[in-house]
Amino acid sequence: FAKIDIMERQAIICAVGTELQHRKGAAVKIFEAISESGVSVRAISQSAQEINISFIVNELDADTALKALHRVIFEIPNGKGLEG
Repeated sequence: FAKIDIMERQAIICAVGTELQHRKGAAVKIFEAISESGVSVRAISQSAQEINISFIVNELDADTALKALHRVIFEIPNGKGLEG
């Protein structure tokens, strides 16, 4: 038999795109940004095709995590986001 734990009040956040498949260190940059924003990640999953990364955070931290994810994907200039 297995033990099942239920984590209530959690949010699943998912980054999807073919660029994730071709960018070395994309996951590192994503989770550095999440960590620097002060959000703890409870679980991580990546698809076999490497085109999406999903992670679970406390629902109270979801907005902060989304803003950090948006910043690292779309806003960081000069090749320091996922493009670099």
